[in-house]
Amino acid sequence: MSYSASSFDAQKYMGDSFSRVITAYRMRAARLLMEMDASLTLTDIASIVGYSSYSGFWKAFKRCNDNLADRSQKAPLPSGEN
Repeated sequence: MSYSASSFDAQKYMGDSFSRVITAYRMRAARLLMEMDASLTLTDIASIVGYSSYSGFWKAFKRCNDNLADRSQKAPLPSGEN
């Protein structure tokens, strides 16, 4: 199925775009991982939920979570990433 067909189906059946549905799923998974395993770094979580970079994950996470969890607000950037 093409991306445009998937996006159309997502809009039709779920009321949102395909990319937003995928992002919401990833963010729910990220929040669950944060709650379940405090030893995971945000870089680890980003990779597990399908992001190739910490910065892409962090931008999406902030956009989807207006009220960031305490852990997230205090999270430092991984070494070497500014």
